[in-house]
Amino acid sequence: MAAIAVKNHNKDFAQFVKRLENKNKPAKVIVCAVMRKLMHIFFGMLKNGQRFDSTAAFAQ
Repeated sequence: MAAIAVKNHNKDFAQFVKRLENKNKPAKVIVCAVMRKLMHIFFGMLKNGQRFDSTAAFAQ
């Protein structure tokens, strides 16, 4: 449920979701990608003891 809420309401994830939609990915695939991205962000935050930084989370 957290991934769906982030997908629909979080401005930091909007570009990530839009990029997947432009690649014609199905909705369930996008939700799974958001879940995976969230888990990577959470792990990094816990491991390094840092707050959420959207520039670091979405650096390409």
